[in-house]
Amino acid sequence: MFPNFNLFFTKYWNLKIVKDAVSLFIGRGINLAIGFFSTLVYGIVFSNTEIAQINLFEMVASMFLSFGFTWSAFGIIRFGKEEELSKGTINHTSSVRLWVVFPLLTISILLIILFRNNLLNYIGTNDRSMIPYLIVNVVLFVSHEHITSTLTTAEKHRQNVLFYLGISVGKLCLLIVFYFHCLDVTAELYIKVNVAVLFVLLFLRIPFLKKNYFLPFGSVSKKDLITFLKFVIPQIYGFTGLYLIDWMDVYFIRRSCDLAELGSYQFLYSIFMKIASFALLLNTLFFPKIVNWKNYDQTKLKKYLKRFPNFIFLISMLSIALFISIYYPAFSCFFKDKYVVAYPSFNLILLTIPFYFLVYVFVPVLNTYERVRYIQVVNLVSALSNLLIDFFLIKHIGIVAAAFGTFVAFFIKYLLLLFAIMKMFQRHYILLILGSSLVGLSVMVYILHLCL
Repeated sequence: MFPNFNLFFTKYWNLKIVKDAVSLFIGRGINLAIGFFSTLVYGIVFSNTEIAQINLFEMVASMFLSFGFTWSAFGIIRFGKEEELSKGTINHTSSVRLWVVFPLLTISILLIILFRNNLLNYIGTNDRSMIPYLIVNVVLFVSHEHITSTLTTAEKHRQNVLFYLGISVGKLCLLIVFYFHCLDVTAELYIKVNVAVLFVLLFLRIPFLKKNYFLPFGSVSKKDLITFLKFVIPQIYGFTGLYLIDWMDVYFIRRSCDLAELGSYQFLYSIFMKIASFALLLNTLFFPKIVNWKNYDQTKLKKYLKRFPNFIFLISMLSIALFISIYYPAFSCFFKDKYVVAYPSFNLILLTIPFYFLVYVFVPVLNTYERVRYIQVVNLVSALSNLLIDFFLIKHIGIVAAAFGTFVAFFIKYLLLLFAIMKMFQRHYILLILGSSLVGLSVMVYILHLCL
């Protein structure tokens, strides 16, 4: 009459994907807890203007990473998994990607040097030493990204969790030092020490990597390079779209508002991104599995598509509803009214979370079935919608328009990916369509309430 919970637990705990999921989400949970505590200290320690400067530095670094490097990382997972399954190595795929990366890294460094004065003015600092730190920051992130993608391919998720945990602990330690006034609090010093943390973590990761993930590094045939590029080049459009969604708000707010208002918006946006980072785990965990399921076990893929999207939507909606109900009194205790100007925008951004998660439920499936170009077109369409809203509305209604643009961008992306999945697999997601329609209608009513 009653289910045998011991048998159920034993059966599913022995599945590798369950163990990986538990490791990833516990690790991310610890990382998120540290991240939220760090954000608390960060919001107390830095002024709104200093937060704006830190985010402008990150915006510039992300520009080089998104346009130059990140788009090719998926190729490691896509082709590296097939290489691992057939040969037990990943080094050839790693070599192919590095042949793509090295020339682009050289070009990026030259561009940073050439436009150094413009970059410093945009960030809002007179510290010229920020330029070499920007270069080193880009090089270190490219290195870590390559290692992380390779470990994801090998399904060594715990090592990646430890890396992200190391970043969080490093930032927390620095913020505690700032909080107790052991060092003078400046945006520039915070940036420089964070770069140093990345450098230390790189040397800590290297001894734990298997040689056949990267070595021998050898010559690559023209055919392999072309095959790799055909898969990853369309990703450029997608990452261009993601960059526009993540950072165009900053660009237009920088033009139309003061640094203090930008800092308030970006501080709360960073909290949104910490929550949303859980969604990236879905791609990390399921992309290699879906590649395997496509080739060897279609039944598991069908179960994934049938149950998982509805589950993710319900859980994320309940979680965000709870968070919205408690964050205002909690923030008032810690920050007083320091960021209150951005609270209406924050409410809008939080309603993006369910669709952010669902995007990463569908993306690994479409990538596995070679729908890369479609994904990138979707990214560009969603980014263009965000760009148009920012361009026309931020100068009239300020940071609320930036938040609305972010919501619209991910809502459009979610819908277009959902329709593609429905068409490819002949599935009907009534709960998702009804639920998302209600959320979209609620957002429109809220916008009208704020503007009228």
